[in-house]
Amino acid sequence: MNPTILHTVLLAVTTLIVSISGRTLLDMALSHISGPATIARWAQLSSLIDLTSAVACAGLSPGVTVLVARASNLDVQSMILRTSVMLGLACSALTLAGMIGVATMVDFAGFQNVGAHIQVLNDPTLRWTVFLVGIFAATPVLAMQAWQSQGNPRRSCWLTLAGSTMTVTAAVMSPYLLDATGLRIGTLAPLMVLLAAMTISVPLTVWYSSQSWRPMMHNSGQFKALLTFLPAGLSIGLLSPLSLIAARELMGVALGWDAVASVQAIWRCADWVAAFVSGMLSLVFLPRMSRAISACKSERESELGLKRGSAHALWREIGAAIRWLWIPAAVILGAMIWAGPQWLVGLFGLSVVPEPAVFSTFLVGEWLRMGSWILLYGLFATGSQRVIAVGELCSLPLFAGLLWFVWLLRAKLSLQDAAWAYFIAYVGYLVFNCWAIRRALYNQPDEFTP
Repeated sequence: MNPTILHTVLLAVTTLIVSISGRTLLDMALSHISGPATIARWAQLSSLIDLTSAVACAGLSPGVTVLVARASNLDVQSMILRTSVMLGLACSALTLAGMIGVATMVDFAGFQNVGAHIQVLNDPTLRWTVFLVGIFAATPVLAMQAWQSQGNPRRSCWLTLAGSTMTVTAAVMSPYLLDATGLRIGTLAPLMVLLAAMTISVPLTVWYSSQSWRPMMHNSGQFKALLTFLPAGLSIGLLSPLSLIAARELMGVALGWDAVASVQAIWRCADWVAAFVSGMLSLVFLPRMSRAISACKSERESELGLKRGSAHALWREIGAAIRWLWIPAAVILGAMIWAGPQWLVGLFGLSVVPEPAVFSTFLVGEWLRMGSWILLYGLFATGSQRVIAVGELCSLPLFAGLLWFVWLLRAKLSLQDAAWAYFIAYVGYLVFNCWAIRRALYNQPDEFTP
């Protein structure tokens, strides 16, 4: 392997290991400080942050990777990053304004049932801190994507290490500040974690946004190119966190929040693999896919030659992702299934232990989800944003919809029902993305972004 490529991959792997370890340690710290149900509570708060920032993260982040990978000039690459930060800040602020407007119209009725089980959502300080964090949360993600495509993965590694260290330290230190603040530990610990995250994201946003207005005024082409990625961001960024919030709320009502904590623990364990796969796709394979297609466009003149060359180049990268990511993921998840769910109790202090069948079904669903992501990033590389936006309905929204359908049909719900709904949803998502990638490469005149 080329030494430069090997260096980039190793740094990307290090970044992902630090990120995954940081999230796991944070979950463990919150669980042992304030009880296992705090895992579910923190997951809900994280989904609210995602709801505010994920339009920018889910749409602009792949856009930054694709456009920076295709730009050969360093000034143009920096301009894309600065423009994306300003656009991401505007998207997050508009999303927050919409959420406040909806919440005002219904007098926060959408949060009342959740708040009955998750007390931290009833605290105004914590709730608005979550939304404020969400406004700035996209900037580190966008910066890391641009740095990776520019060939500066070391910056991403240091930023991730700083963020993980500060958030975990904040959670561990929270019990020592109980007397000084007068807050409950269930409120103080998440609040300190959120404030620690802002010490990274806010200065980074100020740094890039202060340099962005003039480039945006004189280079509308990059601005328009980034806008084409927003439809997928709207679909993924809004539907995914809303679906997770709805699914957790329903499971909390039907099964209790200790059961939701066990599901969240399964997802967190799967996240050790899923986050690594997603990160490698985002940091390594998406730039490679984008550069492969761009190279074919520069080398081929005829439309037929472009389509054949691009299809071959993209399938080569997809095949590499399957060999290096999806097949090893199957081995690791298979080992987790073989070990069984009992070890989750000691790790997260669970009071409800999932059955082996539930545990294995969720993990197989996670494996299908990872396979869908490989094709999803291929779709991003081809510029098929509208298809991506439609296909997102087949993932977490389908999972939440199946849960509600079972609930309405039978007036009860079990963890096995939830596991099978998750599995079926990602079977559908994988099938849709298989169809979509073939459509993008073979059946349409040319959907690649300029």
